[in-house]
Amino acid sequence: MVSLVILSEAFDELLTLTYRENQTDLALCKAHFEKWYRRMKRALGGNFRFCASFEPQERGAWHVHVATHKLPKHAEYKGVKIEAWKLGTRIWRDIVGADNGLCFVGGKSKWGKGQRRRKLSLAKMAAYVSKYVTKMYKALPEEKNRYSRSNGTVIPAAHRMRLTGVPLSELIAVAFEHADGHDVVSHRVSRWGDFYWLCTEAPPVKPPQDRV
Repeated sequence: MVSLVILSEAFDELLTLTYRENQTDLALCKAHFEKWYRRMKRALGGNFRFCASFEPQERGAWHVHVATHKLPKHAEYKGVKIEAWKLGTRIWRDIVGADNGLCFVGGKSKWGKGQRRRKLSLAKMAAYVSKYVTKMYKALPEEKNRYSRSNGTVIPAAHRMRLTGVPLSELIAVAFEHADGHDVVSHRVSRWGDFYWLCTEAPPVKPPQDRV
């Protein structure tokens, strides 16, 4: 569902909210996040939609991965015009305490301190955020929400086709569709050889101002 929300909304920006202190209370993290996105929405004139997952760091402190639309260049906060990439941190620190956390634009990268995940394709964005929901699926009780998202997302109906009694090679041949110029994001066969998953993505379309 997280993947479908991100793909349906066409989110193209990733934010990561962190704590400096070792904040290990998930309920408190979710309460902080709810205040944060409501203030972000007000500051951006109601134009803030998101899909978020929660993950504990190795030390136990929670942080939040937020897929959203690319932020504008500037925003107004408390009557002052600031660069929009600073807005997330300003609001987050107003909630959790001065110098107690950050909002990274681009998300934190596995490549180390100072590196950020920018320019993630739509499919990779969906995979990156949703993997944390999968990671935490067994760690939380069934009644606990493993992710959060804006209301009103329209999910297109899935087109399903079921084939029975056919060899796996024929199943893959029927399912495999790869247009010229598209990338294969992921593909795999289930453990029992009765399920095949294929995800492809078209190349990004450059905005008019970026075209040569």
